[in-house]
Amino acid sequence: MAVAYEIQLDSVMKIQEENFQHRVFVCLNPRGEILPGMTSHIEWIFSPLEARTYSVDVPIHILEGDSALITFQGIGYDPHIMGETAQFDQVLSPSVTPGSSKLTVPGQVSTRCDITIATA
Repeated sequence: MAVAYEIQLDSVMKIQEENFQHRVFVCLNPRGEILPGMTSHIEWIFSPLEARTYSVDVPIHILEGDSALITFQGIGYDPHIMGETAQFDQVLSPSVTPGSSKLTVPGQVSTRCDITIATA
């Protein structure tokens, strides 16, 4: 039997309101189903407005099951200041969850991040 998940985006919307309605964190698939023994990837886009750290706590609800609170943290940078010293093709923090991946798009300010949810 498949389980359904849903991501509560209230805190993401608050970050957007605090940033001139700019969508700093975007969830591409905020709800879905996971088949038994399978995983599902929750895809995110991080698009910072300025050179600072952004953080948001996002509840993920398994319908008729448990919930989890995931903290997303993204760091915006100014390429004019950092130049070639910005190495974003490597994992910068040991706090990255195993099973997640990060893809940086060259020449873009957005980063895509996948979160994996597994069922038993």
